[in-house]
Amino acid sequence: TSLKDYRNPHIASLWYKAERALREADRVVFIGYSLPWDDIDVIYLLKRGLVRDKEPRITVVEHSKKGPVPIQAHEAGQRYQAVFGGGLDWQPIGFENWAKSLQT
Repeated sequence: TSLKDYRNPHIASLWYKAERALREADRVVFIGYSLPWDDIDVIYLLKRGLVRDKEPRITVVEHSKKGPVPIQAHEAGQRYQAVFGGGLDWQPIGFENWAKSLQT
C-alpha cells in the first residue's frame, strides 16, 4: 500500500535487517509475489540487497492460469526480468508443484 510510513523507527530497523539478510543470501525464493511496480520501496530494498558482485540465485515461483508459460509471457515474470535481468530460475508451476519438485 502507498500508505506505509517507512520512517517509523521500528519499521526502519526491520528494513535494515532485511537488506542485510538479502546481502548475505546465496539464494532467494519469491513465492507468489508479483513484484508490482507500485511497490517501489520493496523494489529498491531488493535491488540494494540483491544486486552486488556475486549475485545470489533468484527463484521465482508463480502460478499461471494458462499452465507453465515462459517468463517473457507472464506479467510478473516480465517485471522480475526488468528488475533483476536474466538468469532467473523461473518456476511458473505454482507452490505445490514446486515444493513437490524439491522432494525428488
